[in-house]
This record gives sequence, C-alpha cells and structure tokens, in this order.
Amino acid sequence: MVSVAIDGPAGAGKSTLARRLAAEMGYIYVDTGAMFRTIGLYALRAGKDPKDNEAVNALLPEISLKFAFIGGEQHIYLNGEDVSTAIRTEEVGMAASAVGANPEVRAFLLGMQRDMAKTQDVLMDGRDIGTVVLPNATVKIFLTATPEARAERRYKELIEKYFEGNITDAEIKELSDWIKNDRRLQSWWEEEFSKSDADINPVLRDKLFARIKEETQEEEKPRIIRMNPWKWAAAILLPITIAFFTYYLIDFSQTQGAPFIVKADKGDKATIELPDGTNVVLNSASQLSYLNNFGEKVRRVQLNGEAYFKVAHDEKHAFIVQVGDLEVKVLGTSFNVSAYEDAKDVTVVLLEGKVGVYAQETSHIMKPGDKIEYNKATHKITATQVHPSDYIEWTKGNIYFEKESLENIMKTLSRIYDVEIRFDSNKLPNEYFTGTIPGGGIQNALNILMLTSPFYYEMDGSVIVLKEK
Repeated sequence: MVSVAIDGPAGAGKSTLARRLAAEMGYIYVDTGAMFRTIGLYALRAGKDPKDNEAVNALLPEISLKFAFIGGEQHIYLNGEDVSTAIRTEEVGMAASAVGANPEVRAFLLGMQRDMAKTQDVLMDGRDIGTVVLPNATVKIFLTATPEARAERRYKELIEKYFEGNITDAEIKELSDWIKNDRRLQSWWEEEFSKSDADINPVLRDKLFARIKEETQEEEKPRIIRMNPWKWAAAILLPITIAFFTYYLIDFSQTQGAPFIVKADKGDKATIELPDGTNVVLNSASQLSYLNNFGEKVRRVQLNGEAYFKVAHDEKHAFIVQVGDLEVKVLGTSFNVSAYEDAKDVTVVLLEGKVGVYAQETSHIMKPGDKIEYNKATHKITATQVHPSDYIEWTKGNIYFEKESLENIMKTLSRIYDVEIRFDSNKLPNEYFTGTIPGGGIQNALNILMLTSPFYYEMDGSVIVLKEK
C-alpha cells in the first residue's frame, strides 16, 4: 500500500493539493476534519453533549468510519451510512470542535487513520501527519507558501464558508479581529472584497461587509497577539518571516496603558518589528510584552522565554529587556536573551555593541563575545567569552548546546518540536553534550545525540521515552 503525507503551516493549501492528488491518482483522501465532524454527528444523534468526554468515549466502540471516492467526489460513511452532507452543518461543526479536544477521540481516530493506511492507498494532510500519524509514509511532502498567500487563502476560505452558510460566529470574529488589528490588511481587505462583486450575491456581500465593519470600528482594546501555528517542521524548513497575526482581545487595567503581548507557542517561532524599528525573533514557547507608551520615555519590553534582539539605535531612549529582577539595558545593539521560567539561569550573549546587565546590587558591562549567566536563586552573574553566533543558530532552525545536560537538552527539544520526552533512566539526564544539531526533526536530533550518549529511544505518537543502552 502507498501512503502520502502532506504537512505544512496553516493556509499553505495542503487540503486543496491533497484532494486534487487523490482525485488524480485514485487514492483515498482521508479527511481528518470530516472524521471529527462524524464523531460529533454521532454524539448529537445519540443525545450526548459533545463536550462530555466520558459520554462521547462510551460511544466510540459503536463507531465505524469508511471513505470512498465515488464519481469524482469524496464520501464518508458512518456505520455504512453516507453522511457526507449531514456533517456539513454549523451545529455539527461546533460538535466537531468539542470532540476534537477529547484525547480519547484523537487516539481513536489516530488508530483508525493508521489502519486505513495499511489496507488501501491513502493521502492525508495536516500538521504532524508526517511525524505522528504516518511517520513511515511512502512519500512525505512539506508544503508552504508566503505569509501573504496563506493569509489571502484563509481570507477567501472564510468568505466562501460564509456564503455557503457554514461559517461560525467564531470564524466571523476571526476574520474581523484579523482585519481590525492589522492596519496593513485593512485597505487590502476592502480592495479585495470589492473585487468579489462579480462572484458573490451583492445582498449577502453587503451583509458580511456591514458585520465586519461594525466589529472593526469598535473602540480599540488591549490585545494579545498569537502567531499562526507553524509546527516544528515549519520552524526547521522555513526561514523566519514576519507573520500575519491573529489577535485575541483581553482585559488589562494598568495606569500606564494596556500592554501588547506577542506569543510564539510551542513548536513555533515569530519575527516582529517593534514601533521603534527594533527587530525581535521569538523562539518557541516565548512571550514578549510592551506598553502602549513604548518609546515615549524609555523603550522597555518584558521577556519570558528566548529572543534575539537587533535594537534600533536611539541615543535619547534606552532599550531595556526586563526579565524578572534582571535588566538588560542598551542604546542600539544585537544580543540574545534566554530566560525560560523552568531554567535556573538567565543567559545573555552579546553579538554587537555594548550592553549593561543589572540585577539588585550586581551589574556587568558586556562587550561583543561576552556571555553572562544570571543565577535566579543566588542573584550572581558569571561572565565568559564565547562564539556569539553559536547562540543564535536557533534563528536558522539549528540548535546549539555547550556542555549541556541531556535533561536540559530534552526540555529544549520538547519546546521546539512540541513533543513529550521522558527518561527511563536516572543516569541519562546527567549526560552532557556540546555541539550544533541541524534542523531536520526530532528523530534527527535524537539520532545525532545517540552518537555520543548511551541511550536509545522509543516513540509512541508524540511521546518519546529515552532508555539506557
């Protein structure tokens, strides 16, 4: 049997390509979204709340799903019934979202997807398809597109869903928030929307336009910015670019104004430009925040995680990175800060310029090539000379470690690849490694580490267990 896995970031066109390839080759296109919708439909028909995990789990042994390609169209069967049309309602879509958060349902469908690949030629798309669902796929494709193309595709997808009557309130809000909070997109959106006249019923078009306008003209509120989810493969195979953000509204009450918060989730990276022109690259599982009055008197940001800063020079306004009680103060330079909550040290590496590091009663003036480690418990600063470029390898998709324990290395790999790594040995966490691990996936990283460390590993989905040789 032949299995094809198509991975890549959201909006890259994975589903479109997958459907076309399946039709062309006569393969079964395994529509994972349709599978969750079918589970949701079965729960609704059984009179169960899709959010009630225990009730839904009890139904799973009763469910049988099959796909068929008939007359050029994909069909899904629930216990022998063609439900291809029945699953496309808004109610079922909401039920699908609920059951999709159920770990038992996800495990149930994962097993079913793998079984399909054993008995027929299949084609699947989605995040983690090539690493979790079909790690041994015959063919693996990583599909990407520019952020602009992905954003435009998502926009058109939402518009299409609206006029088909399949869009949810959450998706309406997604569209309006996206437009409302990215000034670069507002004029572009209106221009693109005007081009849709020829294809869209003008009455319905104006209805959506009015709805969006109403929401986008609301009084500005504090915002938290989350990057569109690019899983680990994208972090490795793509150069970091400025992404289109999805903004979520939150409430703050601070006299100095509500902060902007930018997050890169596990497995993601983000590149942003601050109001003063400073460029920041956020590593996986990191957060940067700054106030609305940023730059008026001081340029201050707060960091949780790791970031590479290339600070715009401004002699009148110092740039300060706040990490707990530690301040990194500059006028214009480039440096890297690693300050994860679960790390015992805050690490600063200076590439260019001059940096002052201040904490309580201790301080240190850094010069290029300096690395300082600030111990959070003792509040002491230790300075060493390093090759600073090694410490920003992560911005290129690589990972550099210097005399680092396997315990800390596995914490880093867990953040980058969004997997769970466990030790089945008390000795292994204390093994050490120095070197650069090139991008290529979690298995590639582990295989390189095995060359110098006495362990092997077993994988079960997204859980990896390290065992002593």
